Amino acid sequence: MKKGITAPKGYLASGISCGIKKNNKKDLAIIYSIVPAVVCGVTTQNKCVAAPVIYSRKILKKGIAQAIVINSGNANAFTGKKGLIDSENMANIASNELKIEKNKVLVASTGVIGKRLPMDKIKRGICIASKKISQKGIDTAKAIMTTDRWIKIAEEKIKINNKIVTIGAISKGCGMIAPNMATMLAFLTTDASIDHGLLSKILKEIVNNTFNNIVVDGDTSTNDMVIIMANGKSGTAKINNNSKEYFLFKKAVEKICLYLAKEIVKDGEGTKKIIKLIINGAKTYKDAKKIKDTVLSSVLVKTSFYGNGLNLGRIMAALGRSGVNINFEKISLKIGKWKMIENGIINKTNKNINNYLRKKEIELNLNLISGKKSITAYGCDMGFEYVKVNVSYN
Repeated sequence: MKKGITAPKGYLASGISCGIKKNNKKDLAIIYSIVPAVVCGVTTQNKCVAAPVIYSRKILKKGIAQAIVINSGNANAFTGKKGLIDSENMANIASNELKIEKNKVLVASTGVIGKRLPMDKIKRGICIASKKISQKGIDTAKAIMTTDRWIKIAEEKIKINNKIVTIGAISKGCGMIAPNMATMLAFLTTDASIDHGLLSKILKEIVNNTFNNIVVDGDTSTNDMVIIMANGKSGTAKINNNSKEYFLFKKAVEKICLYLAKEIVKDGEGTKKIIKLIINGAKTYKDAKKIKDTVLSSVLVKTSFYGNGLNLGRIMAALGRSGVNINFEKISLKIGKWKMIENGIINKTNKNINNYLRKKEIELNLNLISGKKSITAYGCDMGFEYVKVNVSYN
């Protein structure tokens, strides 16, 4: 996966510090298309919905956008009607500065919940950021971070009709992660030409298999959002459903989203390792997702892996409280290459597994022997640093 530095054709972006965060850290970003673009998105299912999500949902319904303005350090969530006015004002300011229609500006925020935005700082910031837009996306990726330890940025190029199509993306997130759309944000831009309905279909399917299959701590944010814009500036023909170009494009978008999703898990606050959970033999996909969410968000399971320990009882207990009817006399569980449980019976522990548990990525393969549905999900361990980061956050 290439780390994208230059935006796809027809896009400009910027990231600056406007004073929301301390120590002059970047906290305001703009993503801009030189022409109106097809736009699709998925947003949080948390019932406490942040103002920028409420505002942006109205723009997403129209299916056309030209810019996204994003701030970090303040979520503008649980801020009532005044928060909605602030989000709308962010769009108004950006539209004036970029000289585009207000109803083509999306708004996103991330950070502390329950505080009003410092609109005087944001207004000055949008004015500055609008004048600094360029093809480079590094500063944009930095400006959307909160407790992230590194920037999350990616790029894929594919060839359609002998022309290059580029997909670029940035994301943020490392804590408050159990997306259900879907604190995570992801923004994808492409110069491909594609209809809204087809792009929406692709995005929803891919998000369900990538961002919605990661867990850091079991929390779903008030601000979760994944947005994709397609402006057609590559000059290629429009992508048609079920064509060779369709599958090529979809594969590239999925590759980017999976990469960024795994980057979020790797960056989980205080994380030392990734836990890859493969579930086979589930009766329904819903059952598989319930089990995934319960096991990967279990504090007891996560802390045992942090300590490089094997505690099958914690995994079994999590399975038992998932709400899924499981025949524990039939299930099998592999950790790495070791068959720890076969037909419901625990095998003797192999001493070599202790070395495996120290690896940065651990694979669990669970077979429920009750159906044909499967899922692959990613989680992480949890240690002292997670508590330290979240005690001091605010």
